[in-house]
Amino acid sequence: MAADYKHRFDFPIKELVLFLFSTGARLGEALHLEVDDLDLQNKIWKIGEKKDCPTKYGLGWSSKTSKSRMVPLSDNLIEVLIPLIERANQNKVIGYIPDTTKEGKGQIPVEAKFIFTMRDRSLTTKDEIVYRRVNDVRGAWGGLFAAAGLATPTKYEVPNSGDGTRHGKYKGGVKVRYDVSGVPFTRHDMRRGFNAVAEKAGMELKERCAVLGHNPVVNQIHYGGEKQIDHEKIARKVNELSDSVLDFDSYRNRKIS
Repeated sequence: MAADYKHRFDFPIKELVLFLFSTGARLGEALHLEVDDLDLQNKIWKIGEKKDCPTKYGLGWSSKTSKSRMVPLSDNLIEVLIPLIERANQNKVIGYIPDTTKEGKGQIPVEAKFIFTMRDRSLTTKDEIVYRRVNDVRGAWGGLFAAAGLATPTKYEVPNSGDGTRHGKYKGGVKVRYDVSGVPFTRHDMRRGFNAVAEKAGMELKERCAVLGHNPVVNQIHYGGEKQIDHEKIARKVNELSDSVLDFDSYRNRKIS
């Protein structure tokens, strides 16, 4: 987080990392966060179905489990969010949905006050900055880790496609890809990290599940930091058990007709 890094199109990757770790949110939940979802007075993020929210699939968004929930917000996190809220309120913000007309092959911009956004290269002009929702953060994530010395940037040539696609329009040039294979954790580990810290702070299992939006079984299996299963030890135990109840000698000495 101390790395000297700023995304070239102003995507707030550091703020997103802090948000994911502080709330335990899924990445998709954070990327579809809108200003009106936040109740700053009561320090709560309300996650629920949003019928008019533009997504890459069309209008309408809900969480993975389709269940509503409340996520508490710390004072420190609210302080981080306020500049992004102000940016969303002071500028035009859109999300792209698919063009479903008969001849439509592109995307249609729909206004929505998303918070974790980047400058839109197609709609921004010298007189107006337009921000847009992103569908993934791989580039920003890799750029941040490269700046921190944990990932390797690799330059590669962009083909002269000239296909006129939005965001495409590449006519040759050089881009950068980031190798994050050596990074010992993923974006989803921000969610696991929240669970671990919350447990250490004394938050009960049911409380953690209510915030994270899953059931206790999922929490204990996928988020509990349990030790890896010793498969060889289990195999030995199964063999010992099977030897005690099954007559394997008869099987081995059987006649095959």
